Amino acid sequence: MNIKRILSKLKLGKDNIYSGKIINDKQNYEITLRNKAYNFDNFSKNNLLTEISKHHSIPVMDKEIARITQKLKKNSIILDVGGGWGWHWRNLHWKRPDLTVIIIDFSKNNLLQAFKILKNYINKRIYLVSGDACQLPFPKNCFDLVWSVGVFQHIPDFKIAIKESYKVLKKNGIFINYSYNDAFFTKLVYKILKKEYIVNGFKFDGLYLNRASNNQKKIIENIFGTCINEDRYTELLFDISSKLDTKTREYVNNFDSFISNNLIISRLIARQRSFEIKKN
Repeated sequence: MNIKRILSKLKLGKDNIYSGKIINDKQNYEITLRNKAYNFDNFSKNNLLTEISKHHSIPVMDKEIARITQKLKKNSIILDVGGGWGWHWRNLHWKRPDLTVIIIDFSKNNLLQAFKILKNYINKRIYLVSGDACQLPFPKNCFDLVWSVGVFQHIPDFKIAIKESYKVLKKNGIFINYSYNDAFFTKLVYKILKKEYIVNGFKFDGLYLNRASNNQKKIIENIFGTCINEDRYTELLFDISSKLDTKTREYVNNFDSFISNNLIISRLIARQRSFEIKKN
């Protein structure tokens, strides 16, 4: 299935963003929060990447992109669910110029920032869609990879979102979701410092959070009808690196990108946990 057919029912706006339906009463608060998060008018591409580095390890996730895309056949099509600023795909043209990416997000403001970062590739190899993870506006069986980072953890209707991803994934396609990990040692430190550590519930800012869990793993396996291919831990050193100066943090994060693994012991400290599964 080609990209024109996948996007055929969507209208392209003057802002270079395709519009889909967003009917998600349970996340109205989050949509408002995401749209008002920053004064983006003053942010350049470099400013945006600096802001991202406060919340994600860019070297770690760049390594994860390289790891997963090398599994894809030529001319594969990727769906990034809740892809926000789209920064994961800013270097894709160097190693996999054959790949096409659709980024869907329910925050139009996020997608406008993605346009700044990915401007040269928009509507060529990367497409932006305003839409909802719980009601994906795409045909069945059209994506080779459904990728998501830090999104499903905020969706109250987790099972519905997984079913939607399964629906649009091709046979033998890969689904991979990264969420905050329920890390024992991190939780212990938070408890000692009397800081909030939400496992499943609403954070102090009103944002819903459900960290990666074995229950989520079972839900994914039940919907896909098979076992998770890889239960993986990443950003093992992020909480440490975030306290360091810029140059030292870069060294630590680069090292961190090489030590991501699927060892149970890493679960004690890792910031992220991901579930990777293939559709039979």
